[in-house]
Amino acid sequence: MRRLCLLALLLVLAACGGRAEEASSSADRPPANETLLAPATAASAPPDGASNPAPAGEVAALVNGEVITSATLQTEMAIYEAGLGVQVADPAALTATVLEDLINRALIRQAAADLGIEISDAQIEAELAALQAEADEYGYSLDDFFAQQGITAEEFPERLRMNLIAQAVNERVTAEVPPVGTEVLARHILVGDEATAREVLQQLEAGANFEQLALEYSLDPSTREFGGNLGWIVPGDLIQAEVEAAIFALPENSRNPDPVRSVLGYHIIEVLDQAEGQPLEPEQLAQRRNQAFNAWLAQQRAAAEIQRLVQTGQ
Repeated sequence: MRRLCLLALLLVLAACGGRAEEASSSADRPPANETLLAPATAASAPPDGASNPAPAGEVAALVNGEVITSATLQTEMAIYEAGLGVQVADPAALTATVLEDLINRALIRQAAADLGIEISDAQIEAELAALQAEADEYGYSLDDFFAQQGITAEEFPERLRMNLIAQAVNERVTAEVPPVGTEVLARHILVGDEATAREVLQQLEAGANFEQLALEYSLDPSTREFGGNLGWIVPGDLIQAEVEAAIFALPENSRNPDPVRSVLGYHIIEVLDQAEGQPLEPEQLAQRRNQAFNAWLAQQRAAAEIQRLVQTGQ
């Protein structure tokens, strides 16, 4: 069922490599060259060279002149809810999320055309055959699968094509992400205020033992008993970006000269060792590639001419 489960997830996330909450948050922070226009304004001022075949009230958005219709938006909202299996409590948030997703899909399709990426009918047929074989193996009906996703068997091939296009673009965009990285052995002491942090730094400068000070001062229960040891980490391992950035900015056998502030408090950080060119674990490499794709997609959005013609309340 792995292929079907993955496909169901891709249908919910529209195969754009991001999460629903990312799409929603991006709606809160539109790039400077994106506009929110009333439908009448949009109808009277389409982008240069762009065709606008649908009446103003039927257009949800324009992406570099490509039309996203209101009917498409409504259909995708229904499919999104069906895929989640629950009714969304906030319709405005759902509208914003799905609209951003449709914008992402348009950008990916346009990028695929620029990259010369095409998905042939033969590829679609092969994927459908593989899905059918998996469904047969597990005694599962594809018709039931389509019903659960809120789509029809007739609609499915083109939706599958979009998924395969997105995967191909993702692979092309992230092909240069190296499978190796730098690992750092680090430790920290977390305290609640800057004055205490500077006091701890002064004690360390005077020759105090880091592990003993971690036991005495650190507010981090997960590392305090281990002398503040964070273990070997790679980029993306730590939740606090400020702390991680400080760690990877330090050379081996060094300590940050000033406390590093995060939402948790103030950190005194030491880097004990570094290892270059270490093979990444599969999940670490996947995370790196996901970050690279999301960064690429953000660049596409920033460079695009995007007009949202529906009010989402976001």
